[in-house]
Amino acid sequence: MTSLSPNVKNFDASEYLAAYQNKRVRRPIYLKFNENTCPLEADCQESVLSSGFRAFARLALQMDVKDFLALGTGNGLDALGAIEIFDLDSVTITDVLPEIVAAARENVESNLDPGTQIKIYDYVGSLLSCIPAEHKFSLIYENLPVLQKPQEVDLKVGINSTIFFDREQEEVPEILDSYLLGSHYICLQQAYERLYPEGGGVLTGISGRVPLEIVFNLHQTCGYTPELIVFDVKIQSAPETILPGYSQVEEEKNIEFKYYATEAIAIVEAARREGLEGQEILNAVQSDIERYAMSAKESWDQVRKGKKIAQGEWMVFGKR
Repeated sequence: MTSLSPNVKNFDASEYLAAYQNKRVRRPIYLKFNENTCPLEADCQESVLSSGFRAFARLALQMDVKDFLALGTGNGLDALGAIEIFDLDSVTITDVLPEIVAAARENVESNLDPGTQIKIYDYVGSLLSCIPAEHKFSLIYENLPVLQKPQEVDLKVGINSTIFFDREQEEVPEILDSYLLGSHYICLQQAYERLYPEGGGVLTGISGRVPLEIVFNLHQTCGYTPELIVFDVKIQSAPETILPGYSQVEEEKNIEFKYYATEAIAIVEAARREGLEGQEILNAVQSDIERYAMSAKESWDQVRKGKKIAQGEWMVFGKR
């Protein structure tokens, strides 16, 4: 299981932005957590945020991002990364619990260099339903939970809201529903009219356990043109929580999710050192890492034997 930082008042997250020029976010970066805030991985390279920030950096070369939304921000570090990497006029953060949003806003405000001029908005609620309709964005970043909340789980307890979501009563195409993409589908549907028509888009952070063609189909079904911006393979965090649910879905839906033996991580890292990223890195490593692939059921069997397993990470940008 990934080593996680404890829920302490001050966690030094400076390593997460070490690769990026210090422009508006102070160093060191200290984040505060509460009992509802998902802790950060102690090794930033094991965090999905390291992939997210690389995606931000690539998008910064392609588009002018002025108004950024961190949907389901958690601790607020994704918003801080956006402030540092993009030349933003405004940043908006949301989450489903007021305790999370309050802590995240404090983390953003307290880690800005003095004199930084940026508008900060925060909202509490599910997906984009809590955001005023007139509020538009250049880029929306979403890395949403996909497991349907079991009846006995209370989203207000601990970090449950970062693992599970409460399904809204909206129709989801069967293939996307089978791959547990309901939260992403509803998000992308709601996001379309909240984006600036010229060049706006959604960056979807999603586990590579779902086939890329299905993720592209997700974006295309919602009216976006998808592009793979970043691909990575990382240690699966919290496997005891995640894998049983995916194993059950595999059996019920007769589909297969994809995980990897940890040897796949080094293959992808070597390709990245060669300067590859996105679709290029996937093309270069796909045949080599495929021999380490396994289903969720096989992965769960490995974890119960005391072994670590890895999962892919897609960062897909859907342009409106």
